[in-house]
Amino acid sequence: MTSKTTRTQSRLVLVALGGLTLAYAHFVYLPRSREMAEMQIELRDAEIQAEGTVPLIAAIDAAQKKLDRAAEYVQGWEDAAPSEHELAEVFERIHELTRLAETVTTRFEPQPVVRYETFLRIPVFLECRGTFGQLAAVLTGLETMAEPIWLRTIEIQSTGQAGELATAEINLDVFADNLEDSDQENLSGKPITQEADPANVALERSGTDT
Repeated sequence: MTSKTTRTQSRLVLVALGGLTLAYAHFVYLPRSREMAEMQIELRDAEIQAEGTVPLIAAIDAAQKKLDRAAEYVQGWEDAAPSEHELAEVFERIHELTRLAETVTTRFEPQPVVRYETFLRIPVFLECRGTFGQLAAVLTGLETMAEPIWLRTIEIQSTGQAGELATAEINLDVFADNLEDSDQENLSGKPITQEADPANVALERSGTDT
C-alpha cells in the first residue's frame, strides 16, 4: 500500500515538474527566444544599413567637394566678368593689345548681345594684318586677358611670299555678367537676343591704326 502511494506521489511530482517545464517554456523561454530572434534580425538589418551608409557618405562627401569647386569657379568667373556697362572698356583693351602687337586692325565688329539668365555673350569679329609673330602676340593677348573671352574660330590667310603680311580673321565671344537682370523670367526658355548699343560696344578704328 505504501509503495503504491509513493509511486502515485512520484507521478504527481513528475507531472507537476512537467507542468512547470511547459509553463517555463511557454511563458519564459519561447518569448525570450522570439525576442532574441527579432533582435538578431534587427541587428542584421542595422548592419546592412550601416554597410550601405558608408559608400553613401563617401558619395555625398565627393559630391559636396565637386559642388564647392563649381561654386568657387563660378565665383571666380563672376569676379572676372565685366558688367554690360564695362564692355566698351574691354573692347578698348582689345584695341590696345592689337596696337602693342603692331598689327593693323581692318575690322572690329561687335555683334548683337545675346542675353542669358545670368550672363551676356557678345560675339565679336576681329580682322587684323601683321607678321605671324605679331598675330601670335594678338592671340596670346586675347587668351590671357582677365575678362572671360572665348576664341571660337581663327583663320589666317597668307600667300607665303617673303615679307608679305598675313591676315587673321578671329571670331570671339566676350562674356559679361547679367546678374542685375537675372530675376527676369525668360518664358521662351531660349536666349533673349538684343541689339548691342553702338554707343557702348562699337569701337571705331578709322584713323587710329599706325
